[in-house]
Amino acid sequence: MPSRIAHRLRRFRRDEAGSYVAETLLILPLLIWGVLATLVYVDGYRTQTANLRISYSLSDMISRTRTSLGPNYVDGLGRIYDHLSGGRSSTSLRVTLLHWNKSDDKHYLDWSDSTDGGQPPLTQETLSTVLPRVPTLFDGDRIIVLETWMDYDPPFKTGIDKRTFGNITVTSPRFLAKIGYDPAL
Repeated sequence: MPSRIAHRLRRFRRDEAGSYVAETLLILPLLIWGVLATLVYVDGYRTQTANLRISYSLSDMISRTRTSLGPNYVDGLGRIYDHLSGGRSSTSLRVTLLHWNKSDDKHYLDWSDSTDGGQPPLTQETLSTVLPRVPTLFDGDRIIVLETWMDYDPPFKTGIDKRTFGNITVTSPRFLAKIGYDPAL
């Protein structure tokens, strides 16, 4: 019995007769899926990289400001973010200024604002959500924390679901010790 099975396997291996149409029909769906999955993966990586680059640019722009910020400025940042991302996806951002107090061994919130429709501004109570991503500061140091979110919807359904790309960018103010916030601006 085992020799009969071995004989049939050897004969099957040596058989070179086949049908190109049948082989093509069997492998073509797998090839198409592979190409589309690769395109989705590359597009997702490109989108995430663009999101990160835009976040660094906006954070650098905020760090170079020489005036107080306000809701109009933050909404303008949101429009710039949306424009630079191509406007294909829903975007939102939140800007927060915080400082470290060594005597209390605690971070304190100076101010926080966000674009409409996104995450709410941080409060002193919710500040702990970003603190794990904040570097060690010296007493009195202030930092700008820019959080950005971009929804991503893959162009093809190949196993990667809709998701939101989020980034946190931390920058020190460059020209001012403290960037002010004026709700009237």
